[in-house]
Amino acid sequence: MPEKYIDNAVVGIRLENLKPEVRTYVQKLRASLQVIYDKYEVKDRNELAAKVRKGIVKQEDIDKAMQLISVINDCGRKNEIVGRGFETELIEQEEERLEEFFGKKVDVPPIPEGITQEHLDFWKENGFKLQYWPNIRMEEGATYPGWKHKPGKRNNPKGFGLEFYDELDKIKNLPENASNPNLKDLEPDELPGVWMLVDSRKKPDYDSGNQSYATKEQNDDLIQGVLKQLSEDKVLNREAAKCLRNRIHPTVFSNPKLWEAFKQAFKLDDIPNATVRLPRTIEANVMGQGPDYNDTSTYEWHEEYFESGFRLFSGYSGSGGASCVYRRGDADDYIGVRPLVVFP
Repeated sequence: MPEKYIDNAVVGIRLENLKPEVRTYVQKLRASLQVIYDKYEVKDRNELAAKVRKGIVKQEDIDKAMQLISVINDCGRKNEIVGRGFETELIEQEEERLEEFFGKKVDVPPIPEGITQEHLDFWKENGFKLQYWPNIRMEEGATYPGWKHKPGKRNNPKGFGLEFYDELDKIKNLPENASNPNLKDLEPDELPGVWMLVDSRKKPDYDSGNQSYATKEQNDDLIQGVLKQLSEDKVLNREAAKCLRNRIHPTVFSNPKLWEAFKQAFKLDDIPNATVRLPRTIEANVMGQGPDYNDTSTYEWHEEYFESGFRLFSGYSGSGGASCVYRRGDADDYIGVRPLVVFP
């Protein structure tokens, strides 16, 4: 039983007896375990196990705790970094990237269970990469070195779009958003604190609806292949038949067949709780600070609605790029889609 595993966790490991590199790795694992303790207001493994027995702890958090505990114990017994050899380097890369963005050290947790080197190679081949974004409220008054283009009209030098920060309560409480499990327990300006699989491609410049996410360096075969099959299956609206990611009607994103097709294409079946969705507005903003998003002349759809039937989108350089947030309820050849995989 999971509670027995937690009851007997992390016993007898003394950090001072570990090699320096193993000690650093175990400290990162313990910090991730502490996040779960804090979430359930417990101080140690015994108190967490008690809440597991009472049915209070979510299964995904039980799974996370068990994974962390298993790796911590293995590292302690063997006095070496066990598991996936690629993990330490990727965590270090993300810590460097996040420190540059936030101007302070950010602890990065282990890569989610089930992700293998084969996954990373396949995703890279198709233009996707893993990124971690910490659980931080991106409050309007906050200042971070990498956050130059905050969302909302008053933060937009061109003066276009919605006042994003004035509408947080409206966005959060709109029935379409309140009932969306992808938005549960997250404020509209809050980063989720999870690993994500993000599309590394540049957002294309507008070309009368013929613009493509494919470049000389990177094809778009995976996404276009999924869209072509969905078009044949009548999941896509007729206007999106070119399968170039634009002209997709926003109601299509509510069809689970769309996301199941992407889940299969990304090979996520063996990765617990992996979810494919659109980027939330604040995620698209934070990830879109560079010229590949902010300085290109198209938009992209986001996960949230602003009003019933009207979904949020942003990104057109002529209107302010990442700062310019609009809402719309129909298909448009200026608006594309960037699937995002979330590993909770």
